[in-house]
Amino acid sequence: FRIRLTDNTGVAGASFVLSGRSYRGDSIGLRRDTVLSPPPDSLDWLVSVPGYGLGSRLGYYALAGDILGSSDSTAVDSIIIVPRKGKAGLGDGTTDVGDLLRLVYLVLGLVEQPGLIDTLGLDLDRNGYFSTVDLLGLLDIWHQGEHSSAMLASAGRVDGSLAAGLLEGKEGERVFQVENSVFLPYGIVELETDPPAAAAALRLVPGNRLAGLPHLCQTSAESGSILLVFASPGGGKGLSPGSGGLFTVDNSEASPHRISVKRIHLGGREVTAGRDLGLARKVELPKSFSLDQNVPNPFNPSTTIRFALPVAQVPGGAHQVRLTVYNLRGQTVDNLLEGGLEPGYYNVVWNGTDRHGKPLPSGIYFYRLQVNERVFTRKMVLIK
Repeated sequence: FRIRLTDNTGVAGASFVLSGRSYRGDSIGLRRDTVLSPPPDSLDWLVSVPGYGLGSRLGYYALAGDILGSSDSTAVDSIIIVPRKGKAGLGDGTTDVGDLLRLVYLVLGLVEQPGLIDTLGLDLDRNGYFSTVDLLGLLDIWHQGEHSSAMLASAGRVDGSLAAGLLEGKEGERVFQVENSVFLPYGIVELETDPPAAAAALRLVPGNRLAGLPHLCQTSAESGSILLVFASPGGGKGLSPGSGGLFTVDNSEASPHRISVKRIHLGGREVTAGRDLGLARKVELPKSFSLDQNVPNPFNPSTTIRFALPVAQVPGGAHQVRLTVYNLRGQTVDNLLEGGLEPGYYNVVWNGTDRHGKPLPSGIYFYRLQVNERVFTRKMVLIK
C-alpha cells in the first residue's frame, strides 16, 4: 500500500490498520506504525502486508499526527482478494477458451465441487451459482476485451433481422438453424431433453457455418442440457450473415425423448425459438446448384460469397468443393474453401487479402466455385 502523508507543520507519525476475515472465517488483523524524525512536510509511505488467501475480505485505513498534536485519518476502504474477472485461474492473461470451457462445465453441473476460484472468477453476477447469465458476461469480456463492463452482454447487441429454431432434419436428426442479416459476435444456445438421461446418447455435430469460429458443444445427462457457445474473441466479427444450420443433434441412438429450446441468445439479443422459422417444417435444401453475386459489390474491406449445393447422388452424400479467388492475370490469390460439403446453403467471407493475409490492391477479381465436375465463376470489385 502506498500512503501519502502531507502536513504543513510536519508529519510526526502515522499508523496503518488492516482487519478482516479469511474465506474460512478466520480473523485477520495487522497494524503498522512509524515515527518520523525529523518530521517531513510530505512523505510517501510504503506499507507491506502478508499475502492473504482467495476470498479474504479486508478493511483498512491510515491515520497520522503532526508535531502540534493534531491528527487525521482516511476513510475505511475494503477489498476482497479475487482472480481477474472472468478468469478460472490466477494468471495475469486475458480471458481465453479455457475459462469459457470451465464455465460451460460449471453451468451444466459437470463439476462435482466448484472451487473458490470458480466462484470468485466466474460467478460474474455474484448470485452464488453458475448460469447462462454468467456465460453471457464472460462472452462479452472475451469479445470486447478485459475492459468490458457489460455483464449481460448488452454492449454487444446487434441489430438487423434474426431468427432461429430447432428444425426436423433427416431421420433421427434435429438441426438448429439460424438466419441472420448481420454478423453475430457471440451466442448461446441451450436445449434440454425430457427425460434428462436421454442427453447422454445424443451426438452434437457442428455445422459448416461454425468453421473457423471458436465454439463449444457439450451435453449433460444429469441436467438434460445441450449447450452450444460460440464467440469471436478480441472484437472479431463472428458468425457471418446467412442462413443455415449451426449444429445437428443426432438422436438416432437415443431412447424416446423430447428436445426443446430453453434459451437462445445471439449477439446481445434474446431470440424466441421458431417464431419466424416454424419448428414444424423440414429443413429446406436447395434444388439446384447456384453461385450468387457477392454482397456487397463493390466492397471494402470484406464481402460475402453465397452458394447452394443440392441433394445429389455423390459418394458419401457430400460434394467436393473448391472456392478460389483469382486476379485479372488468372493468378490464384486466395483459396477460400476446399473439401467435402453436404447439401445446403453456404456463406464464405473474403476480406480482400491473399493467402498469406496481405491486403490486396483495388481492382477486379474473380471467384470460382468448382463442385465435383461443375464450375461457376463471377466477378467482384475491391475498392479502397
